[in-house]
Amino acid sequence: MEQEVVNVSTKGNVAATFRVPGLTSVPSDGGKYNVTIFQLKFDANLLWYTIPKADTRVHLKVRLFFKL
Repeated sequence: MEQEVVNVSTKGNVAATFRVPGLTSVPSDGGKYNVTIFQLKFDANLLWYTIPKADTRVHLKVRLFFKL
């Protein structure tokens, strides 16, 4: 099966939800705020793939390489 490879001009956002240990203060004014929980250093290979004839959605496959 032949696959076409294309370059991705933007990768968009990938979201995750974390439970924050301890206490943190965030204003209650209804605004959006970011809180750093921890920082990881890693390399990632991202692969988006689809089979339009079978499914119109695009799936993301990620392979992470953590740096210790």
